[in-house]
Amino acid sequence: MIINLENENKSKQKVESLIGKQLGLAQKFKNKKYGSNLYNLKKLNIVEKTSGVEPTENSRCNFEKFENGILLRINDKQKLFGLVLSKESVNEIIIKKGSEEIVQISLAGFLNWIGIEKETIKKYRFLIGGFYIERFRLEIITKSCSLSLDSSSGNYNIEKEYFIDSVLKAKLKIEE
Repeated sequence: MIINLENENKSKQKVESLIGKQLGLAQKFKNKKYGSNLYNLKKLNIVEKTSGVEPTENSRCNFEKFENGILLRINDKQKLFGLVLSKESVNEIIIKKGSEEIVQISLAGFLNWIGIEKETIKKYRFLIGGFYIERFRLEIITKSCSLSLDSSSGNYNIEKEYFIDSVLKAKLKIEE
């Protein structure tokens, strides 16, 4: 269910009734990461269309942890929306790592050929002229909608840990 977050008090009450309160300060320190990195909304299919305005493609998004779920905040041309992801509403969360490619006729390709690991080559930015990584994708399927997001490939491991540490861990599938 997509909620319009323009009216802060009403929307906060509605979100808290569905997935509990925001994590307190002690819980934020206990969790390794409270908020997520930025995503781009690539596709949104809503089963039950509401009469209100819905977010469009390429909207900026991020996640925020709550006691009993996660809230996806969507910023679409200065209009704020929220998608509530509770344990009951989420069917599946899939994280797909982007493919990696090393162009062999480059310094990075040569270093890979002589046996230096990919992770070491990626670590030193000045060597990665021949190293390309696709953006990683995050797909979420709920009872009322399905959506596809993507983010920078450098955020993959951080975001994987973010969802592993969340209450939605049981619904998570990781494709590497």
